[in-house]
Amino acid sequence: EACDLRVGDVDFESGKIIVRIGKWGKTRRVGMTDSLQDVLLRYLNERGDVQPNDPLLISKVGTPIERNGLYKRLQKLGRKAGVV
Repeated sequence: EACDLRVGDVDFESGKIIVRIGKWGKTRRVGMTDSLQDVLLRYLNERGDVQPNDPLLISKVGTPIERNGLYKRLQKLGRKAGVV
């Protein structure tokens, strides 16, 4: 689901993320913590000119992140944090 998110799916005003392609094809709204909102704002500001239909998560080369790439990244971060 995270790989399918678009920049426009993040609603900072309401503090929600719209998951459009969720379980069983249903759309739902998921709340964000204040810290997640802060991180996403910094991330999007670093990316520069983003449009609502742009992928939210991109790879190092600027292409939409793929599930396998996201999985590997999360594993690496988990090991670094001592969680995995």
